[in-house]
Amino acid sequence: MKTHYIPAIVMLAAGVIDSVFALLHHMDLLDYLKQLLFVLILFLMIGNILKMILDFGIKKMADKEEPEEEASEEETMENIDAAEKEE
Repeated sequence: MKTHYIPAIVMLAAGVIDSVFALLHHMDLLDYLKQLLFVLILFLMIGNILKMILDFGIKKMADKEEPEEEASEEETMENIDAAEKEE
């Protein structure tokens, strides 16, 4: 799973919400830009943390699945060996 775009998506979503909030409350431009910069930086960090958590979880799930696949390969080899011995 590609998690590369998650920080950008989280940051841009927060920026859109902040922009709508600023328009509804008729904020001054300088105040709005300061607030937008703060929100974008904050949610970029939150998105990076979320990406790291998802990458860790995906890696952990992949590690759990590998031993099961190895076990099934071993069983397949044992079945092949058993079939060869019977012949």
